[in-house]
Amino acid sequence: MSNRVIEYRAFSSALTKNAEAKKIGGYAALYSVRSSYIGFYEVIEPGAFDNAISKSDIRCLFNHDPNLILGRTGAGTLAVSVDNKGLYYEVVLPDTSVGENVYNAVSRGDVTQSSFGFIVGKDRWYEEIVDGKKAILRSIITIEELFDVSPVTYPAYHETSVNTRAAEINKFIIHSENHLETDRLRIRKDYLKKIQRYV
Repeated sequence: MSNRVIEYRAFSSALTKNAEAKKIGGYAALYSVRSSYIGFYEVIEPGAFDNAISKSDIRCLFNHDPNLILGRTGAGTLAVSVDNKGLYYEVVLPDTSVGENVYNAVSRGDVTQSSFGFIVGKDRWYEEIVDGKKAILRSIITIEELFDVSPVTYPAYHETSVNTRAAEINKFIIHSENHLETDRLRIRKDYLKKIQRYV
């Protein structure tokens, strides 16, 4: 068992549907968009997914649940691509109750956001002024592996659920202008410890 941390992020990018082909699709990630505050801010750099999508057999799951599989790149039922905006996916839904339920939920507007599961390859932590205050930012430069893209009921990243997550992470944050580098490393270490899941 390797000590690799799987992380999840979500973006408020509209899902689209195609009734004739029974497809849904949307952006699972957007480049250069600063996240909501989760104890720090985060940005995914353009090109971060380039290597990951070529080597990963990516699944499309509902709510990141492996029991609720909607498609897979290896099976040709899921297409994942990148453009100058971010990471886009389109899945041909299965003729199952799960596929039907997800399609109906997207059609009704009950499910409107997407998320993705990944392992970071390279990132950078630094300080920047945000809204007139010093803040720690994390720039994700490369994604090592992309596990899944998921239409989600409650995203793990956006404002709908970030408050609980931030409250937990904030317990570990110690800010000191004289010891920024120490604090930056502490935030990173404690954040990864908080969210880590091993594969």
